Amino acid sequence: MDLSKAFILTKQVTERGHSRHSSIMHFLDLIDACGFDLKLGSIAPELDELAFYKLIFIDANICPLNELFASELFSSFYKNRIVLFGMQNESEKTETTALKLGVRGIFYQNDKLENVVKGIQQIKSGKFWFKRDTLEKALQQLLGDLSHTSTHKNSNTQPCIMLTKREYMILALIGQGAQNKEIADQLHISVNTVKTHVYSIFRKTNCRNRVELIKWSMQELKEVS
Repeated sequence: MDLSKAFILTKQVTERGHSRHSSIMHFLDLIDACGFDLKLGSIAPELDELAFYKLIFIDANICPLNELFASELFSSFYKNRIVLFGMQNESEKTETTALKLGVRGIFYQNDKLENVVKGIQQIKSGKFWFKRDTLEKALQQLLGDLSHTSTHKNSNTQPCIMLTKREYMILALIGQGAQNKEIADQLHISVNTVKTHVYSIFRKTNCRNRVELIKWSMQELKEVS
C-alpha cells in the first residue's frame, strides 16, 4: 500500500519524534488510519522539502495564531496543503482567515472521532473541511461579488447570466470535482435538489456537461479579474 506522506508540526514531541500528549497521539493515530505516512517535527521543514508531503498538519497551539498566519508557510506555494488541528475555541473570524489564506481545513479538540476521520478523508481527496457556516458565507461573499461584477461588466454589452447564490455555490463545488451526492451532503440538501440546480446552471450557461461548465466558470473568473 502506497501511503501519502504527511508532516506534523507540533511542539509536543520528544527528542525521538513521538508525541508526549495522548490527545495528539490520538489525532495522529486517526491520520495514520486514513493512509498517511507520518513524520513529526517541532520545526517546519525547508520550503523545498515540503514538496514531498501531501499534507502539512500544524498544531494550532504551536504559537499565537496571528504569528502562525504571518509565517512563511502561509505565503508559500504549499499553503494549500496546510491543515490546522488542536483548535480550542471555534471562531468564525479565524476560520474565515484560514480559508482565505488557502488552508485546507481545521480540526477542534472537541471534534467527534467520526467527524475527524471523515474530515481527514475529505481533505485527502482534495476537498475543504470547515464549519458549514464558514464555507457558505465565504462562497456567498466571493461568488456573490463575482455575480455582481459580471452583471455590471456585461450590462452594456450582452445579456448577463444571472445565477442564484445557491447555484454559484454548487458551481464552485463542481469546480472542485464534487459529484451530486457530495454536493448534497455538503449543502445539506437532497440529491434531486442538486440535480435541479445543476440543470438550471446548464440551461443558463448554455453548457452541455460539467467540463464545459468548468471552462465557462474559469473564463468568467478570468474576465472579472
